Amino acid sequence: MTLTITNWDGNPLGSGSEQLLFGNGGVTPGLSAGQLAQINFVDPAGFAAGTYSAIFSATDVNEIVPGIAIPEPSTWIGAALALGTIGWTQRKKLRGLIAQRA
Repeated sequence: MTLTITNWDGNPLGSGSEQLLFGNGGVTPGLSAGQLAQINFVDPAGFAAGTYSAIFSATDVNEIVPGIAIPEPSTWIGAALALGTIGWTQRKKLRGLIAQRA
């Protein structure tokens, strides 16, 4: 399952007005890497619209803040189509070079 947090309005560096804390403080994170990967922020304040992965705050490993933007599925599809098109055009050029040398 995924925890989706919408309209978060905290400090991207941590210690803001809205905090998401896991654990009881100290130097060890309150979440495992697998658990952290199951948290997403949608349209957090101060960020461009979109979905962001969760990372540990720079000031406290027990606080979770938005991190890297997660590409939309349409972005992945567009990239795959572009790579396929490039591969197809290069294949035709390679065939042409082989035919010229034969």
